[in-house]
Amino acid sequence: MASFLRSIRERLARRRSAQSRTQPPRPAEALPEEKVSGAEEQSLALKELALPWQTPSGRTYSFDEELDRSLQELARRERRSKQDIASELLSAALAQRGFAEANLELWRALSPREQQVTALVCLGYTNRQIAGQLFISIETVKTHVQNICRKYGLRTKNELRQAMEGWDFSSWA
Repeated sequence: MASFLRSIRERLARRRSAQSRTQPPRPAEALPEEKVSGAEEQSLALKELALPWQTPSGRTYSFDEELDRSLQELARRERRSKQDIASELLSAALAQRGFAEANLELWRALSPREQQVTALVCLGYTNRQIAGQLFISIETVKTHVQNICRKYGLRTKNELRQAMEGWDFSSWA
């Protein structure tokens, strides 16, 4: 489902980019500038995905054919409407984005040393290996791991690995 959500985002971005090169920008009332709640954000996103929808200025938008076929096929297989499928996918994407943003804020709150330790933990290094790599004691590694877990609201290194799943730490090795 994550790759499907990514493809939706990429297609919408490509369509917006192509439209911005060939058409004037959408009216200000169609662009949410201020902070909106998750439900409002989902509603605005659903308007963008509705097939077709029209802006107050009269401009009409719709899915591209490939995305529309994908949604129709998924809706057919699950015996649900395209709107239900789109709503669920957008809800999942917004939740995933919120989680990713929170994770990034937590990451930025870590000290550079804690970031190094986190990266090595996520790469599967043991405390002893981390200590050797960073030239610190095993006890210092344990302290860093405890502080990192506390900041993330976690209890174990495995929970930390799960929270950071999907992050690429290969350059930290």
